Amino acid sequence: EKMELTVSLGDRRLDRRCEEMVRMMKKHQSCCINAIGEDWKKKKGYYRLINNARVKESALVESIQKSSLQFCRED
Repeated sequence: EKMELTVSLGDRRLDRRCEEMVRMMKKHQSCCINAIGEDWKKKKGYYRLINNARVKESALVESIQKSSLQFCRED
C-alpha cells in the first residue's frame, strides 16, 4: 500500500525517499534506521535524507505525523 505524504520537502527525490522511509517505518513498526533499512544502501539513503541541509526536521516530523494519522483513520 502506498502512503501519501502531505508535506512537500521541495524536491521529488527527497519526497520519494521520505515516503519510502515512512512506509518502511510503518511496515517494521520502528523508527530506527537500522531496523527499517533492508540493506546498507537503503540505510545510507535514509541517513542522507535526515542529514540533508535542505530537509527540515519539522517537515519530516510533520509528514510522519500526518501520514500516521491518515493511516490510523483508515484502519
